Amino acid sequence: MNDPRRAAERRFRLEAPLIVAAIAVFAFTTAPALDGVPSPERWVFVSINGLAGWLEAPIHVVMTLGLMIAVPIAAGIAFLLRHPRAGTAIGVAGISAYLIAKVGKDVVARGRPLTVFADGDVIARGAVQSGLGFPSGHAAVSTAIVCAVIPFLRTPWRWALLIVPVLVSFGRIYVGAHLPLDVVGGAAIGLFCASLYHLVISRPAVRGADVEEPQATSEPALGGPRDAA
Repeated sequence: MNDPRRAAERRFRLEAPLIVAAIAVFAFTTAPALDGVPSPERWVFVSINGLAGWLEAPIHVVMTLGLMIAVPIAAGIAFLLRHPRAGTAIGVAGISAYLIAKVGKDVVARGRPLTVFADGDVIARGAVQSGLGFPSGHAAVSTAIVCAVIPFLRTPWRWALLIVPVLVSFGRIYVGAHLPLDVVGGAAIGLFCASLYHLVISRPAVRGADVEEPQATSEPALGGPRDAA
């Protein structure tokens, strides 16, 4: 039998630092975003946005993982694999991240590169992005999905999934849709939503072998054997 107090303590030790870090990162990116575009941020943007054109096709494919539609698709896959807890985590964290990012755009009211840079020093790839930029919804959604599902995986390569939001964020800068602080702020929102969900709802028995406790369940772990009966 699991000790509820011990389970709660483990969840707190795992998730509380991530939640605090996410809030801190979002705060530290919001402050300069409110004041315009710092010189270092502009340099990073120009460096990434000006990379070779052959990257455009694969980048556009990767960026679909940050679309809102990716949330129900990823959650649906988890349900098809008979892991409703993972599917629920993906759905709740992903939708929450998307909505918070939408609110954040209105609060910060920072434009996208094409409107921020008056000198036109932006290479727009694909459809021209309009509206507000900070924080990036793509970065928020992709980070939320990945951070929501990682604790349910039992495979040693699960942490490699973190490359997904990194590539999505990179892509948003490359196509000229977002500035660097936009994607960092968005990623912080995604991490916050996933970590808060796991802190409040997720069970330690499915958080991976390093914190697993025996628990009677018929629900299989993603990428691993069934939980011990």
